[in-house]
Amino acid sequence: MRDSGNIKLFTMLLAGLVVLAAPLWFFNNLIETALHRSEDSAMGLLREKLLQESERVKELMTPAAYIKETIKEAHKTILPEVNQNLIKLTPDKDFGQEIFNDQMPLKMLKALHDLALEPLYITVASPEFSDVHYWFGSELLRQCQEPENLASVMAYQLMSTSLSLYEQYYQNQWPLLSLSENLRKFGNFGFANSSWMGFTYLNRYSEFILPHDTVVEKFTDYYGRQSLYYYAYNCLSRVTLHGGYQIGILQESVSARAILRSALSRSPKEINVSLVQLPKARSGFFTNDNGLEFFDRPPTGFWNHFFFKQRLFKKKIPSNIDSYHIRLRASQPEEINAFRKIHKAFRLLAGGLLLLYAMAAIHYWLFGLSLQSSIRRKLVLLLAGIIFIPVAGSGLLAFISLKGSDRVIENHVMEKTMALLHEFILYDDENENRSQLAMLEIKRRIENYEGNKLDQVKILGSQAGDNLEWLRKLTGQHSMLAQDGSIIHFAPNLSNNGRDSHKLLDIILPKYFANLGLLKKRGNFLSDTFALGLSEDFISPSREESRLPHESTLQQEISHTLDTSRAATIIAQTRGGNFINVFSRAKDGDINTHAYLSEFAENSQKWFARSDPYCDIELSARLRRQYYVSMYAWPSSTLLNDEMLESFRWLLETKDSGRRIIHRDGGIKTNAWNLRPQRAAIFAAIGQNRGKGIGQFAISMIFPVLAGYAVLVVMVLSLLFAEFIIKPVKIFSEGIQRLSNEEYGVIIDKFSGDEFSQMTSAFNKMSAALRQREMIKRLVSARLVEQVESTDATTAARTEKVCISVVASDIRGFTSISEKFTPSEVVELLNTYFTAMEKAISENHGVIDKYIGDAIQAVFYEQPGLACSAERACHTALAMRRQLQELNQQRTEMGLFPLENGIGIVTGTAVSGSIGSETGRKDFTIIGRITERAAQLEAATVNAKSRILVCNSTQITVAGNFALTRHDDVSWELSDVG
Repeated sequence: MRDSGNIKLFTMLLAGLVVLAAPLWFFNNLIETALHRSEDSAMGLLREKLLQESERVKELMTPAAYIKETIKEAHKTILPEVNQNLIKLTPDKDFGQEIFNDQMPLKMLKALHDLALEPLYITVASPEFSDVHYWFGSELLRQCQEPENLASVMAYQLMSTSLSLYEQYYQNQWPLLSLSENLRKFGNFGFANSSWMGFTYLNRYSEFILPHDTVVEKFTDYYGRQSLYYYAYNCLSRVTLHGGYQIGILQESVSARAILRSALSRSPKEINVSLVQLPKARSGFFTNDNGLEFFDRPPTGFWNHFFFKQRLFKKKIPSNIDSYHIRLRASQPEEINAFRKIHKAFRLLAGGLLLLYAMAAIHYWLFGLSLQSSIRRKLVLLLAGIIFIPVAGSGLLAFISLKGSDRVIENHVMEKTMALLHEFILYDDENENRSQLAMLEIKRRIENYEGNKLDQVKILGSQAGDNLEWLRKLTGQHSMLAQDGSIIHFAPNLSNNGRDSHKLLDIILPKYFANLGLLKKRGNFLSDTFALGLSEDFISPSREESRLPHESTLQQEISHTLDTSRAATIIAQTRGGNFINVFSRAKDGDINTHAYLSEFAENSQKWFARSDPYCDIELSARLRRQYYVSMYAWPSSTLLNDEMLESFRWLLETKDSGRRIIHRDGGIKTNAWNLRPQRAAIFAAIGQNRGKGIGQFAISMIFPVLAGYAVLVVMVLSLLFAEFIIKPVKIFSEGIQRLSNEEYGVIIDKFSGDEFSQMTSAFNKMSAALRQREMIKRLVSARLVEQVESTDATTAARTEKVCISVVASDIRGFTSISEKFTPSEVVELLNTYFTAMEKAISENHGVIDKYIGDAIQAVFYEQPGLACSAERACHTALAMRRQLQELNQQRTEMGLFPLENGIGIVTGTAVSGSIGSETGRKDFTIIGRITERAAQLEAATVNAKSRILVCNSTQITVAGNFALTRHDDVSWELSDVG
């Protein structure tokens, strides 16, 4: 059955278009968003990478960096088994005996010569510093008359550094130091001679602590006015100190061309670095079709070295150095190009799907939907769709989300990194509060002092049982000023330092006290003014105003240049009424900060590391003085962590707090560092994502999207299921409903090529058979139909004698009527008449046996549960007369002539059966005189007023129920008295 409702069909096709287009539009927007976010993230990371590479290249363009890289290459050549990981291992005690021997200086010299670097000296210390081997260049030998002693001093410097490294990393002193007499003598010699021999033979301007695996630059004029670069390497493990070496290199031996070549050749393959000359200055980022470019200026250190070499060889110094730039060039990230290809492919796929749907919709609109496959295959197709579409959609969403979720992942890892960093900042603040409490305790003890004399022992040490541990741990030097101008300087153990131990404070504190109107000193005004004027070169009024601590508040000390030096100014009145001014310095980290960090380091996993299902965070703490980092690190394992060292290097370069994100090897790393002015502790944290955890993180984020998509898939599959299964069932249900309403002959159009096609053919055959049966019922007697339906063929062929009532009726004057009107008019008249009569017969359960022209012969059988046949026949006759009256009234209203009929009723016995050919048509009828007698009575009704005559048998049967009057000897007239 074809659905002719075009509106319904159009609505369904439009809904299908929305169901298809909505996810395609959603996925397209999702891919575009992920693409834009990935582009922003990738380009941002590329910019960050170029910035980092630019800083690295500029660092490598300095002589110190070039020397360090060159020495490390030589180290790998001649000492491949000696590396930083040795400090984590437990090698044999004699490890290094065959390495740090008398041949090593010459091996190192040759390796450096091969790398075009000429050293000034090479000093090697054997394991446990049992012996010293050296090679000195001719310039140093001319300068130094005692090379053995100088080499021993250099070895002592190596030993001092090794001992600090050992103590810091293993949190213990090297045990052999107290057992070896030779080492003790060697240490005493080095301690006594290190400073003056360094000043005498290497440089006269500064003393320094030689760091491990680091190049230090110092100015010297012993070899011409140039820089001298020192490098030291210490080989140690938990077992012992396996040896070390120190190398000194003069600036003149370093080629500017070699520095530039080395710096530009160490960049990764994806970044092209070059030194270019441009007609005008450029700086910053520039985007083009090929990728990204970044321009920066070469570092000042490189040009200083270049100018030095030009002057050394008496060459002309170029004037156009401002035109030279470092250019870093990188192509667009490959993942962006791949993502763009995915986006383009998806758009082509989406366009193809929409075009295919449009073609299918047009075909469905014109010809309907017909899939030539079985129901089983359709169900398998639906099941495959139920499994494949969500899986494929979820996979696509997961892929897109993982591609576009970098920023979310970055934010999560960075948030956790910053949280751990902030946690340690709070610990440091808590530690700072202890120092502040110490200052408040000093003020409290001054206020409780009852004496008049300025005596720090009586003022601060007056508490019974107080060992002043808090004062020694938290504070440094102290200065105390009375109102009479007397001033003392003392140490944390309350011992005096002498009157002139800090002359600057002797000037600043009285001035501060006098400005408050509390100083009662009567001194030489001219002398004080002169002293203040001289000190103003060091402490200007603006500096005094900004740095002089507020009362009882810790802040940067005015009398010291180190930004980590802190002090508090305390003014308190004693019980005797005298005011005292105390200037107390706080420990800047050597003891105070060191103590709490070392306590945390005992359980480093608890304090210095954090983990969650998505990332791992590690933190390290160091101490600084000015912008140099001490040898100590907490936890000690981070001392040799290259990434952590890089973070601290970045911290010291920027001299500020900061953070950055690094994409490396498919993972995400976050670096964050914190440097606060006036604080000795500096912190750096590194976060690393977990691949599996991040996948779960991204999938959990897109779960709502997947849930919405699943709902959409269910809608699509429901429509398909409705089209394949529910719609055919609905079509058959409507057909069956119409058959139940006796609309026989309804036909269902074939709509598929599966099992529903067979059902359609069977339904149509059944409908046609029912229609044919209905038509047959109109042409034969109801009794025949009833008997045929209730019996088989053999039973239907039998005849029997039955008691019945027969009603015979015809139209009066029908012959003359048929002659006056056309056949069609006659047929129409008969059909109208027979319809009215049939209604009366059927209502009383009679059966029309046959039509004979204008006559009707009806039979009434005895049936259980009903009135007797004669009674029902009489009721039928009266009903027929009433039906005729109604029909005549209608005809009169239509201007037609009225009809008249007669009715005869006979009750008796007759033969009932199926009569006809054995192989052809048969008729179920009655045979006997009863039919003739009924026709005779009907003919005699001409003389009856009611036009109804019944036989004597009928009168006897129904007497008392109807109005009957004698008509003649064989009949009675039935009258309608109702």
